[in-house]
Amino acid sequence: MPIFDMEGFERLPTGVIAPSTARVLDEMGWMLGSADPSVPVAQRTAIEVSTVNANKRGKAVTITAAATNANAFGQSALVKSFSMGSMTKVVLGFNLFVHSTNAQFNNPYSQMRFGSTPTAVDWTNVYFVFVALAGGDLYFAGTRTNNGSYIGKWTFIEIVLDKSTGLVSWYTNGALVNSFSVGASAFDAIRNINFGGYSTYTADFGKFTVDDFYWDNQSGQTTKVLGRGKVDLAVPNANVSTAFTPNGVAQNWQALTPPLNPTTFNSSPNEGALDIVELDNPLADSPDDLVQAVMTTTVARTSNGTQGLVAGVGSGTSFQKTSLTITTASSASNLVSSVNPATGQPWTIADLENLRTGYAVKTWPTA
Repeated sequence: MPIFDMEGFERLPTGVIAPSTARVLDEMGWMLGSADPSVPVAQRTAIEVSTVNANKRGKAVTITAAATNANAFGQSALVKSFSMGSMTKVVLGFNLFVHSTNAQFNNPYSQMRFGSTPTAVDWTNVYFVFVALAGGDLYFAGTRTNNGSYIGKWTFIEIVLDKSTGLVSWYTNGALVNSFSVGASAFDAIRNINFGGYSTYTADFGKFTVDDFYWDNQSGQTTKVLGRGKVDLAVPNANVSTAFTPNGVAQNWQALTPPLNPTTFNSSPNEGALDIVELDNPLADSPDDLVQAVMTTTVARTSNGTQGLVAGVGSGTSFQKTSLTITTASSASNLVSSVNPATGQPWTIADLENLRTGYAVKTWPTA
């Protein structure tokens, strides 16, 4: 299952994120949405990154209504931009914990929706709006659940956007809830997934936590869903080899530890300069878990002009690599590996004991 993007929120700083107008949250493609500009900041959504509300381990993002004023729209608190583009089928998944909700079936509301812009007042189609109802049911794609309350528990939500068949399908914990037909143009209009309340009463959506987001391009493939999923962060903890110069830190690996800090980085002007670092094994205490994929994210820029960069992830001395072109604007690129380059087989928990990542200027030197 070739997952294209994953996010567990562990690398974000812990604490409350102040509401604001729309702005980029980090280089990984997440941003804070903007609320109705006529609504005072104090009435917008509260966003907090914490370990307390996380799914099992790590961190998660909790979104809470900040006011109860009538006619005060909530905020698209957390936005991930993506476009169907040439893709015909996309699967997205995330863990959802509903702490509380006052949403009624006949009010405008949502905890999550797909939209064409990262704002609180836009959605592509009513069938792309996800709601946790006050009675404990969930509603999406024209159907509400009727199998007990989802409030106060983690639920793994997966949504299939299939433009080739014109179907929007959704699953809870691997079980299909419903498929609903929509026009192809509705898929083409999707530009964002928005987590956060949209409601005539900002308290309607209550409080919820989102964690362990992934999305996968399954164009031309048989639909596959995980049923359960967890995204963990492997943190650099030692140098293997270094040719870059550390800036603002003593060791190269320290510049790569979260949260990201633009004042600490590694640099080199020399073609073939290579850094390789070791990473910890976040699943060492979870021997029964299955590893779906390993993703490394490279955030890089140049001091001037453009430059080639090779990023890699692997085990021991075997790496899967990708070539990048970087500019003076800091940007992030993901490399997802579904098999261990050293064995050619799917990753195992034991493989993660030798997990390494690296990067080289323009060319990756041969051993």
